[in-house]
Amino acid sequence: DYPIKYQAQFIKKCYDALNNKKSRNLEQAKKLNEKAKHRCVALCIETRPDVCGERERDNIDRYHVYKKTD
Repeated sequence: DYPIKYQAQFIKKCYDALNNKKSRNLEQAKKLNEKAKHRCVALCIETRPDVCGERERDNIDRYHVYKKTD
């Protein structure tokens, strides 16, 4: 159960690595990745039903998650 800020920063750094470029924020990282040489085509996050409420799902949607599993 990591803090939301840590989760967003971790995913941003994944995009930055794929983009081979440091971005200012997660939104910019996702936008840059749309035309990057190495694109993220699937981002899967596994959750437990007892810790994945509406707030968590909203945050997961921000990351452009391809598949959510409970």
